[in-house]
Amino acid sequence: MEVNFSRLAGKSVEYLGGFIGRYSGRVSFDWDSRDFKITSGYKIKNSYYIDKYVYENYDVSRDDIPSLIKKIWQENKLSLSNVFLSLAGPSTLIRTLDFPKMSKPALKESLRYELPKYVPFSVEEVYYDFYVFPAQDNNETMKVLVALAKKDFLDEKINLLNQAGIYPRYVNLSPVVLANLFRKFYSYIETPCAIIDMGFSYCLVNIIYKGMLVFSREIKKSGLEILERVSARLNIHLEKFIDLGSKNIVLHNDVIFDIMGDFIDEIKMTLDYLETENNIEVKRVYITGGLTFFKNAHFVLNKVLNIEVLYFNVVDFFSGSEKTRKGLKQLEGSFAVSIGGLL
Repeated sequence: MEVNFSRLAGKSVEYLGGFIGRYSGRVSFDWDSRDFKITSGYKIKNSYYIDKYVYENYDVSRDDIPSLIKKIWQENKLSLSNVFLSLAGPSTLIRTLDFPKMSKPALKESLRYELPKYVPFSVEEVYYDFYVFPAQDNNETMKVLVALAKKDFLDEKINLLNQAGIYPRYVNLSPVVLANLFRKFYSYIETPCAIIDMGFSYCLVNIIYKGMLVFSREIKKSGLEILERVSARLNIHLEKFIDLGSKNIVLHNDVIFDIMGDFIDEIKMTLDYLETENNIEVKRVYITGGLTFFKNAHFVLNKVLNIEVLYFNVVDFFSGSEKTRKGLKQLEGSFAVSIGGLL
C-alpha cells in the first residue's frame, strides 16, 4: 500500500488550496482516539466555505467502527472521492533534521539509513515523507522536516475506512495541518509561536517560525488524563471536553493549576529547551483542542509562562451558514485540525 503524507508545512498556499477547486468538495476527517471531527467544504475563488460538520464521540468496538463511519457518511451525504485524513498520537512523529545539501532523490535514499538514528522506529516499521526547508545563502546544510507514522497504526485506520467504502486521497499529521493553517491565516506573524494541541490520547507542542513547522513534541500527558482529574476533583462524570461547556463548568485558576501543574511544567520545560538549545524564544502561545474548553486555561498559562496566550481561532476565516458557523464556534477548539484539512 502506498501512503503519502502530502503537503508538508511550507509548501505554497496556492498549492495547498489548489485541489479543492478541482472537485465537488472535500471532506476533512480528524480521527482522534475517542472522537471523529469531520468537516465538508470547498473553495470559491480565494474563500473557503464549510457546508457541514460532524462531531462524533464514539464508544464502539473496533469491528463496529466501519459501520459507524459509513452511517455518518450516508446521513450527511459526504463525498467519498475526496477525503483528507489527519492523524496524531504516539504512533506518529515529526522531526526537524539537518543534512548536508543534496538532491531530493539523494536525501530520500539517505533517510533510509539515517532515520533510525533520530526516531525510535526502524524504516521498515513506518511510512514517512519529508519536506526540505528553503535554502539559506552560504549554508552548506539544509533543514528537513520528516513526518512519519507507524505502519500498523496507519494501515489499521485505512483498512477500517476502506471497509466503510472510503479511500482517503491524502493523509497528513495534525501538526502539519495546524502549521498550514497558521501559514495561511497568520502569515503576518514572523516571531516564533507555539500551538498547543490537546487530544484525548496526546498533547502536542508545535513551534511555528516564519511560517514553518520547526519543532513538534508530544507531552506525556493526555487530555483524557486531565479530564479524569477534573471528574475526580468535581465528583462528576465527564466523557469529553465539550462536557465542560455543556455543564457550564468554570474552574478557578488555582484549581486549573493544581490539576494541570505537571502538564504546564512540561510545556515550560519544552519552551525553555528551545530557547537554550535552538535559540528560539517563543513570543506567543496559541491553544487548541480540548484545552480550550477550560475557560481560564489561557490565563493560567499566561501567568506561569509569562507569554501571551491566545485561542487558535480559525472559524472566522471560513464562510458558511449562520447555523454551521455558530455550531463550529462552540466546538472551535476541537475542530481546528479538521477545518485545516479543507485547505
